Amino acid sequence: MFGSKDLRRFRSRSVFFGAILGLASIWSFYNLLQVTLQTNPLDQILLERYPTGKWITGNSFRENVFDAKRECPVSRSDFRSASGVFAIIAGCENSGTTVTSEFIMSAPYLLGAFECGILLSPTPSDFVNVHPFYEWITDGVEKNQWALSTIQRERLLNATCHAEMYSMLHIFSPVYRHFPDSLIVDKTPGYIYELDAVMDRSPGVPVVVSVKSDEDQLRSWTKRYKKPDQTSLLERLQKAKQGLQRALDKYPGRIHVVNTTELYKDPNKAMDQVYDFLGLQWNPEFLSLKHFNIKGKTVGFPQVQPFDAEWQ
Repeated sequence: MFGSKDLRRFRSRSVFFGAILGLASIWSFYNLLQVTLQTNPLDQILLERYPTGKWITGNSFRENVFDAKRECPVSRSDFRSASGVFAIIAGCENSGTTVTSEFIMSAPYLLGAFECGILLSPTPSDFVNVHPFYEWITDGVEKNQWALSTIQRERLLNATCHAEMYSMLHIFSPVYRHFPDSLIVDKTPGYIYELDAVMDRSPGVPVVVSVKSDEDQLRSWTKRYKKPDQTSLLERLQKAKQGLQRALDKYPGRIHVVNTTELYKDPNKAMDQVYDFLGLQWNPEFLSLKHFNIKGKTVGFPQVQPFDAEWQ
């Protein structure tokens, strides 16, 4: 049994160790607070580019905060800051949009899934009628898609504006779970056919359009389709050209056209121009797509092969 002396000794030790634990807890909380409040270089970049306050500072404790009353009105003149969409990539199917977007997403803090299609809907609720993108948005990351649940997809339809849809996409999609600091890259080839309307809905967001020569574009389509209808392909190509021209007439400063026929001949020159247009610094190492694959492997995307002219 404990004597009174033992009891006093036990109590003294309990007080001592309790004090140590208390100090340790206070120190841990202090360190946590310091990490939470710390501003890293990315925070500064985001605060300079997106002054509306969407991006909250703080390393791994960063979170997206969207105030529809404040930021939906902002999105009407500065969609980029309100939505977190860094860039849009469009162009005919099989024109080189995929490799162009992968080169762009090799840069730090830029990421997106295979295709999106949100901006094809006149209003958020209309996205339910945008096929096949409405269905694709719930496909898994193993298919290089956004992997939303059906409930999360329904919530997109209730957004106040398109910018809020993107904010929800960033929060819901596991694509950004490991890269919460990344801004959104929306690569959707189908935007090209109504690019002026897409750009009406996303003021301020730069657009990169991939274009092949007519001969190369028709050859690409012919290789990929069984029994291709040449008349139909020519009509589609003409529709894409008209969509691009309308957008160029309306928003000449927001569009950079990358000739992917030339890109395959001199990818460093072509991508240096794309990066300059986006305000980024091109790194020739990005041609290996190693930087993109590192992100993709973490997310669960299929790995892609290094750039090769045989892709065209």
